[in-house]
Amino acid sequence: MKIKNYIDNTYYTIFNIYFIVCFILSVVMIIFHSSVIFIILGIFFVCLISLMIYLFYFRSYIFTDKSMIIKIGFFIKEYLYKDMQKCFITENNCLSYATSFKRICIELKDDNKIYISPEKMDEILFELVKKTEVKKEEPVKKTIKKVAAKNTSESKSTKKKPPVKKSITEVKTVTKESKTKSVSAKKTSTKKTGGQRK
Repeated sequence: MKIKNYIDNTYYTIFNIYFIVCFILSVVMIIFHSSVIFIILGIFFVCLISLMIYLFYFRSYIFTDKSMIIKIGFFIKEYLYKDMQKCFITENNCLSYATSFKRICIELKDDNKIYISPEKMDEILFELVKKTEVKKEEPVKKTIKKVAAKNTSESKSTKKKPPVKKSITEVKTVTKESKTKSVSAKKTSTKKTGGQRK
């Protein structure tokens, strides 16, 4: 989801006046000075002011499933939702990505703050809060799943195997074998005693 940057009237007028004045001074420096150094400086300032105008007006925000990407001209900065701690609307004029006094403040886990000023600010704030809360809950859910998986595996390993029931045929064969052994032992003993009497 791509959202354009919002510029309020105060920022718009202040920066427009600043750019126009700087541009006029640079042009005056080029035209009314015959020195090569002043001409080079004038061209340099014109290029610098053009770059500042480009960076000021061409800003946008891209919101993906995992991160927020800030585009300022050809500069790109990415912030992950999992690194965000708190999001709220505030009013200040701190130097930041924002170009309005009313702006969204994002507190990061490393105690840094960033300010953005997208269009549809309330909707974007709601989406940011929702996504940061989801990303906070995900590691908790993962740990719960891991613990549950460990507990189930341990319970499966600790379960005693049920005793193997001997079949009726096996029991019968064992009893028959024991009977035949006892009968053969009796016969041998009677033979021995009969031979001794003779």
